[in-house]
Amino acid sequence: MENFKIIYGILSLLQREGVQDISPLLEYAMSNLPCRNEVHFTKIIEMLKDAGHIGGVTINRRKDGEIDVADVTSSDKGVRITEKGTEYLLTNVFMLQEHSRTVCIP
Repeated sequence: MENFKIIYGILSLLQREGVQDISPLLEYAMSNLPCRNEVHFTKIIEMLKDAGHIGGVTINRRKDGEIDVADVTSSDKGVRITEKGTEYLLTNVFMLQEHSRTVCIP
């Protein structure tokens, strides 16, 4: 359940605030969402990218196959929510309710 809260929180921030760099997203996730550490955050970003919910992010895996936050970069245009990510937010009313109860949205 915590991954869904993190996913919803990141997508909500991108929808509300627009394009972001990776650093503010990480800071937001670590202070406002149940994100355990930078590795957890990086895996969520990879999941969002692979699902087509966000764009403007590049993830470079190391030779051992692992990734960390230093391996995640945003494009010149920044990380942005895609149409598919917006649809996810709109169709996931349950996540909206859960997110609203557990996270203070500025």
